Amino acid sequence: MARSRWLEPTLLLLIIALAAALRLWRVAETPGWFTDEGTHLEIARHLANGRIQYLSVTQSVLLFARLPLFEWLLAGAVRLFGLGMETLRGVTAVLGTASVVLLYALLRDVSKDRWLALTAALLLAVFPAAVIYSRFGFSYNLLVPLVLTAVWGLHRYGLGQKSGLVWAAAAIGLALITDLWALSLLPILLIVVLWRHWRDLAWALPLALLPLGVYTAVSLLTVPAAFWFDWQFTLARVTLPLPAQLQNLALNAVTLLSQSGWLALGIIGLFALQPRRLQTLAWLFLLLPFLVIGRTAALYSLSFYYTIPLLPWAAVGIAALLRYGSARLAAGPRTAAWLLAALLVGSSTWLLGSQVQGRLATAVDPFLLPAADAQATAAFLNAHLQPDDLTILSPTLAWLVNGRVADFQLAAVALGEQPPHIPPNLPAERQLFTADYRQARYVVIDPLWHSWATFNVPGVPTIMAEVAHWPLVFTSSSTQIYENPDR
Repeated sequence: MARSRWLEPTLLLLIIALAAALRLWRVAETPGWFTDEGTHLEIARHLANGRIQYLSVTQSVLLFARLPLFEWLLAGAVRLFGLGMETLRGVTAVLGTASVVLLYALLRDVSKDRWLALTAALLLAVFPAAVIYSRFGFSYNLLVPLVLTAVWGLHRYGLGQKSGLVWAAAAIGLALITDLWALSLLPILLIVVLWRHWRDLAWALPLALLPLGVYTAVSLLTVPAAFWFDWQFTLARVTLPLPAQLQNLALNAVTLLSQSGWLALGIIGLFALQPRRLQTLAWLFLLLPFLVIGRTAALYSLSFYYTIPLLPWAAVGIAALLRYGSARLAAGPRTAAWLLAALLVGSSTWLLGSQVQGRLATAVDPFLLPAADAQATAAFLNAHLQPDDLTILSPTLAWLVNGRVADFQLAAVALGEQPPHIPPNLPAERQLFTADYRQARYVVIDPLWHSWATFNVPGVPTIMAEVAHWPLVFTSSSTQIYENPDR
């Protein structure tokens, strides 16, 4: 009896330690640095100093599809631990580890099945996609614990506990000021409450909308023109004709299921998940976000990070398949199923463990900047820049550089071009300084210019062609710094 009493907490502690090790070990160095991570750090370094600014743009960062909660969390971490990739990725790695614990707690409470809860936690701990994207500094990692909290709360609400609806509405409310992705959670709240007790919408919906309402009210009182400008541009970016939306959904479904065996097995396993109320919630929290987000955005390759809040359901589904599906098999096939599961967990752990010791390979490697190159490039720039010097470079590097920094999209706007993520009519009063590359002292070319900007940002090929004739003053394995001969 004593051995049985200590078995579950011991196994849970081992799972947590494994999840933390896979997510935190050498997290600042591997994988390479991604451009969106630089965006978060650039915003956070200004927030930590009491300013709302991103590169040369001020007043609001909603223009860049950034809502405040994750940025506030990161700015607080920056104040405590300093500005660095290890701080950003440390935050998301801890969120990923906490999500493993929360998934266990949710399943243990709802199903009363300790082996389902432990199996799902173990699978999420070693799920390669979940590990890799916890090691990236993406705001979507904050959505995972909020989504799990919302599921837990709605399940308790289904059992008649009004406090569960308070949890769920509060979690969804916080998600709504974390990322625009969370707008897909509102229909779920509406469906569940309308099915259970529609009158509860009178207080649950305002509670869920309260954080976003406060953020909107403060923005309208302080920077109304900038706020409306940014909202209009952001909403216009996610508007597509219906045939294009259906095509996107089909392409996303086929690509994700064909490229990820974990997701395919997880979806199959969800049909075996018990209790039925939890299975229904799992399908709602998987399918509705997929339909809302997947109709306008790719969910694979460079944009796979949109699926981060969906990844726990793959672990839950596979755990349910093993726990309940294998119970219907004869002894031999059931043993074979668990041996295959052990092989899956063991091979994933070994592969991830060996890669984080050196270089963690990802599907987005062509877009990443090695940490050593980023640091060496920034060190050269900071040693030679004057406070008023302008540098044009990618967001991946901008947060590391002192002085005035702008990226290639803002440089394209200065040339009168229309890049994909910044409107060409950006008001002049929103820009603290010019982003014209012809007035820059340095232009820094890194892999993102070659792999993405050249093909997606009008004006970048022209900039690169002219800059190639400037003196090359620094080079690393992946970056080149060109100095303007006229500055």
